[in-house]
Amino acid sequence: MRGLFAGRAGTWGLGGGGAVLVLLMLWTPTAAAGPAAISYSAPYHHALITDTTDYLNETGCAKETARPTVFDPAKGVGSWAGTASARSCKGSIGKSILTSEAVSDRAVMMTIPLKVPAGTATGVTIAVTWNISVKLDASMSYHGTCPAPTVTPNTSFAYTSCVEQYAAEVIGGAYVVDLTTGAVSFPGGLTPTLPGIYDYYDDIVYCSPNCTTFNFSYPGGKAFSGPDTLTWNISMTTDHADQYALATWMGGEVACEISYVTGHSSGYVNMATGGNGFRLVSITET
Repeated sequence: MRGLFAGRAGTWGLGGGGAVLVLLMLWTPTAAAGPAAISYSAPYHHALITDTTDYLNETGCAKETARPTVFDPAKGVGSWAGTASARSCKGSIGKSILTSEAVSDRAVMMTIPLKVPAGTATGVTIAVTWNISVKLDASMSYHGTCPAPTVTPNTSFAYTSCVEQYAAEVIGGAYVVDLTTGAVSFPGGLTPTLPGIYDYYDDIVYCSPNCTTFNFSYPGGKAFSGPDTLTWNISMTTDHADQYALATWMGGEVACEISYVTGHSSGYVNMATGGNGFRLVSITET
């Protein structure tokens, strides 16, 4: 729904975390078959921690900042913060620099081996719960008109797309990998709503050869400040002869863009200072 940034946070686990998935396939966990109900909490033993940068970018007159993601498996606590801003460059309208874009997208991933019940074709549900405290917001302003394109004699139409957008949101999730077969199990049912705010606005001038202007906007979410509890439930069928590992991650994304019009957009996600942060509360297997 957010144009350039659409779906990035929703697919982070297999996009930005793909390298970790490959590493898991090479990793032999120490866990073996266990009882039907198991609860994991800090300290998380045998944990593999990866500070993963999914996407960082600056173009035109834009700027992003990102603190390193921090996570302590002994306490189960971590932090991250990022900002982004974009503005139209002076003298850029209609000239060479047309787009200003900044993206800061980071998360910390923890992977741990899982015990599974004895037997084959055993139904298991794994609940992964994070507590977060976060402050986030974003905004934009723009003015002027979208410039009309030039329709040349050898073209039947042309158009100009003037985009203004922002996103500031928490990203997180979990999945389980069967290290023996390579099968991946994802959360099902109702997944948690992650705090976030975003808007995508596009002015389009279409000429063929007469010009028509139309626009659309996709705003959503809202500014957020405070605590929240996020739980992902993964239902799967296990075989005690196989080895399994859980991958879960937490972080944030801030993204801004101004294209072809005069304006400014900015946003931030703070999960690091002023008492903000995140904590992996528990991993419960039933």
